[in-house]
Amino acid sequence: MDISVGPLINSLETTTNSYKFYWLNGILSCLERPDADSLIPISDIVIEMLLEAWHPICQFKLYYGFYDRLPILIRQIQGDLHIPDLIKRHELKSILLKNTSAISIENAKIELLRYVPYRFLSTWCKENLVQLHDHQRHKKIAEIAFTDENLPYYFVDNCIQVRKNWVEFINLYGTLIRGNIINRLNLYLTKRNPNVPSIISKIQGAEKRNLLKAKTIWAKFLVEHSFSCIYSAQAISESDFSLDHFIPWSYVVHDEIWNIIPTTKSINSQKSDKLPAEIYLDTFIHLQFQLFHFINESEENWEKYLVEYTNIFKMDLKSILKLDYEQFSISFKNLIYPMLQIARNMGFISGWALDSSFPAIV
Repeated sequence: MDISVGPLINSLETTTNSYKFYWLNGILSCLERPDADSLIPISDIVIEMLLEAWHPICQFKLYYGFYDRLPILIRQIQGDLHIPDLIKRHELKSILLKNTSAISIENAKIELLRYVPYRFLSTWCKENLVQLHDHQRHKKIAEIAFTDENLPYYFVDNCIQVRKNWVEFINLYGTLIRGNIINRLNLYLTKRNPNVPSIISKIQGAEKRNLLKAKTIWAKFLVEHSFSCIYSAQAISESDFSLDHFIPWSYVVHDEIWNIIPTTKSINSQKSDKLPAEIYLDTFIHLQFQLFHFINESEENWEKYLVEYTNIFKMDLKSILKLDYEQFSISFKNLIYPMLQIARNMGFISGWALDSSFPAIV
């Protein structure tokens, strides 16, 4: 199995947009299907590209840069087909496959296929492309791809034919190749999204949440402290409550207890991944202050949960414990305001309240 790995690595090193990352990832996904065929319809690869980029763009609202049109294409599809930001991958795939002839999807195919299938191969034959214009380069790349077995695929009508040696190579090292794609895409997006947390988890479409520990702690707290929902003023029942991420999970991508507050199921559903209005912040922080000291004084083995507060306060536990409420509140706000502002700048809806007249946190 003779493979030119150097050009494969180089193809992902210099890029002004994300298309090559998603193109190669789409090829891998098509070859991983149970009924995989080395002759892959190019339209199938585009669907895989859209699937992989959907949640980083729509749910996590990552910025892809001025020259990257993938977010525009996906938002056009979203508006055309009325697809929500929050949707399971298998549901999204079903919608896209049922609407492959939709104008917005056809436009995405035209845009994405204009350059990327050819430019991805250009590193294997760059010495033959000097001084050629784009249309000439594409024709030349297609000719070389058909005859040079070093290239991973060649073009057959509206498909690509992945060569046998490359299929074998991908079957053996697909996990490593995908890991390299994710790392390169992480670097690409980190440069364009400074101060945004957990980018690599957002690239991978993190869905799993573990609220068991937060549910347990808040349930214990409710036994000793009765209080109302900070959003609706409805009494919170220890036997029936929902947990809300004050700063949306889609931004923080974690379940640390300093960001979690009990509410009712209906209110949690209404708030969804929106940023809350200013009026809720003081009540939220006051409850967090009470919970922090409740955990510290509890006989349960919960000390490890206190460590999560060090992530937001940027100080050790002994220092946090010395803070009175006013100091606790000031420190919390100084650290939470920038996060809320970044999330707002990314496009998260701000100022959510049951009464929409309340001002947003700015």
